[in-house]
Amino acid sequence: MFGSILRTTKARITGRFTFLGSLLGGFGNLLYSLILSMLRKSPSENLPRAVNVQAAPAPSSLIVTLIYAFLTGFLIVLTVFVSAALTLKIRGRTVLEE
Repeated sequence: MFGSILRTTKARITGRFTFLGSLLGGFGNLLYSLILSMLRKSPSENLPRAVNVQAAPAPSSLIVTLIYAFLTGFLIVLTVFVSAALTLKIRGRTVLEE
């Protein structure tokens, strides 16, 4: 879908566009991960009282999870933008009719 939009319009993919889009994707994934971790039930609700389980994840593991979520979102969007830019450079903006 992204490639077809770029082919039909005269928009250019610049380095700044790619970087800002990737940052936006990273922050979106970070927010999604944070919201999911806040809404998740504590694991101790489903276990008997005799089992002692930590109710919330350790803060360091939450921070690591958020860092990985940001990096994952950033890299996925970066990969899509870079592959779209390379495809447009190689094939051009012409559309092959099938």
